[in-house]
Amino acid sequence: MNRNSNKLNFSWLDMRNQLDLLKEEIEGAAFISIESIQEDVFLFHLKLKDSQKTFLVSLKEGFLRFHLSKRKGKELSFSHPLNRLIDQTLNTIKLSEKDRILTLETQDFTLYICLIPKRGNLHLIRRNLERLYSQKPNLPLSISITFIKNQDKLEPLPKVNLDEFYQIAEERNDFELKKLEALKRVEKTITGKRKLIDKLNKELNHCQTFDSIKHEADLIKANLYKIGKKAKEVEVYDWKKDATIILSLDPLIPLNEELKKRYEKAKRLERGIPQVLKKIEKEELVLSHLKENLEKIKSISSLKELKATQKPDIKKEPAIEIESRKGGVFKKFTSTEGFEILVGTSAKNNDRLTFTIAKGKDLFFHAAGTSGAHVIVKVGKQPPGPSTLDEAALLAIHFSKNKHSGKREVYETECKFVRKAKGKPGAVFLMQKKTRWINYDEVQAKLLIKDFNS
Repeated sequence: MNRNSNKLNFSWLDMRNQLDLLKEEIEGAAFISIESIQEDVFLFHLKLKDSQKTFLVSLKEGFLRFHLSKRKGKELSFSHPLNRLIDQTLNTIKLSEKDRILTLETQDFTLYICLIPKRGNLHLIRRNLERLYSQKPNLPLSISITFIKNQDKLEPLPKVNLDEFYQIAEERNDFELKKLEALKRVEKTITGKRKLIDKLNKELNHCQTFDSIKHEADLIKANLYKIGKKAKEVEVYDWKKDATIILSLDPLIPLNEELKKRYEKAKRLERGIPQVLKKIEKEELVLSHLKENLEKIKSISSLKELKATQKPDIKKEPAIEIESRKGGVFKKFTSTEGFEILVGTSAKNNDRLTFTIAKGKDLFFHAAGTSGAHVIVKVGKQPPGPSTLDEAALLAIHFSKNKHSGKREVYETECKFVRKAKGKPGAVFLMQKKTRWINYDEVQAKLLIKDFNS
């Protein structure tokens, strides 16, 4: 068939063939109900004597058509203008000789179905030419657009069950569109990750300049005796390069401040290297998963497979992953099962974490019989597994004042059962609780979660 698979609009010959069938089946019948399958696909149910027929009209671009159908849809709202056709008798159904417009006439109304590519529309007109409804009001009401001649070149559709033929074609088209959207979405995310990794690599290169900054500070320190007050530069011998170089100075600050700033900057940059490397490693892992997902999407051939690729894929990591901001309300961890674990950073922040940030279904952990951090496990649609619960309990011990090695008791409950106690900030009482025992080893705990002060 000389058609693009995504362009299954009825040809002129298809329209003429279907018109002959419809005249025999529904002319003289009464409208009994109207439904929609999609925004641009309508089902008109008609009854003639004891026989009931359904007439499908599609204004969907690439699938412009009309034919008898056995499909079911959703009834239009009671106030929808097309419901005015109910109980009306279809007196005549005709197709314009020059235009791709199907006309249905009842005793009180005329329904114009315009099957013009890129201008598909449906108009309900009263006998006095008052327009009651247009499916696409932004398109002109004009119904005198000349029929597109190149449609004549299309071969007629094969003699098949049009209902099934188009249902399969539309489902395939919808799948291809969703697949394309998924590909674009993943490709956009991949582009964003690549930009982020490039940015992190630049940050890493900057951090790796710590050695040269420290070396320049050492050179200045070795030549303090020859640097005058408010000097803007100094000429020194660089023993690494075996050459004389000129170093710029800030004349507005004392030399000891100059040295302090340079050494602190070098130390700060050196400290940042492992943090940036960790971020790069994490983002590269995410990028790798995204690329795998992209290849999976490219190879899939059904909507079911497509939905499966879009489900969250929680992968276990060998150790708890840490994200911390100094001075923040909480320290943020990601468990080996992918759940967020939040740890309060002070007594006041414990209150803010438990009673402001946490939700009722989130889980609360606290070391028994001692003061310590409030630990919250964020709960989504899926409940956390045993690994996450044990890791949260371990954190509750680790960030308490009783973190000696041995068997330790931890209280566990949902946040909705936690109440603020009078007195000191961070003090609470639990309306319900479970007890969890943890074999705590401080050395192993530090190795697992990595010290925030490192």
